[in-house]
Amino acid sequence: MTKFDKSKFTYYSGYLMYGDQFVARFKYSRVPVSKAVFLKQLLKNHTVEEYFHKHQVQGIAPLTILEQADRKWYETTLAKWKAKIEERYGIRPIRAMITL
Repeated sequence: MTKFDKSKFTYYSGYLMYGDQFVARFKYSRVPVSKAVFLKQLLKNHTVEEYFHKHQVQGIAPLTILEQADRKWYETTLAKWKAKIEERYGIRPIRAMITL
């Protein structure tokens, strides 16, 4: 199993590549999982063969691969992002409407 080599990653116009293989696309800014967060988690917990098997052969989405490997990391990342948005923009969760 080969660990990812950070020097082989390239990023251009929203596309993260490893050599000539597609890794992930980052279409929007201000999202819970940025390119830097994604790349850090990818380098930490995955090997080249494992990731590309899941992505290319099994057809699993890039973020789902990271989520399945470390659910706690994923939930923590989302919770931090939600707290940041609520603090910055004052958005509060919508209360459920109860009808009797």
